[in-house]
Amino acid sequence: MNVMAEEDPYLSAISSEASKVDSSEQPTLEAPGAKPAMDEGGIDLQAFEEDLKASYQGSYTFYQKLPRRTREEVFQVYSDGASIDEVRKMIMDRFLHQ
Repeated sequence: MNVMAEEDPYLSAISSEASKVDSSEQPTLEAPGAKPAMDEGGIDLQAFEEDLKASYQGSYTFYQKLPRRTREEVFQVYSDGASIDEVRKMIMDRFLHQ
């Protein structure tokens, strides 16, 4: 059975919503693994959280549900040079094993 997206109301709704997204919007992180703004003490926690929220909403949602100490641990790993992919995996691992 070959069904086109326009014939399926659910897929049509998704397609309609996707067309509303402004393709000129760029995430705060310019490239995967890009580091947020630095201050004299190193990477800024607030900038890290803002960039995570802007670029990886799902990961940010789970990050916010972690205990404060675990969020600090995630941030420390990131500030020590872990890639954003490693950080996102760590967030999910910590969230699933609370």
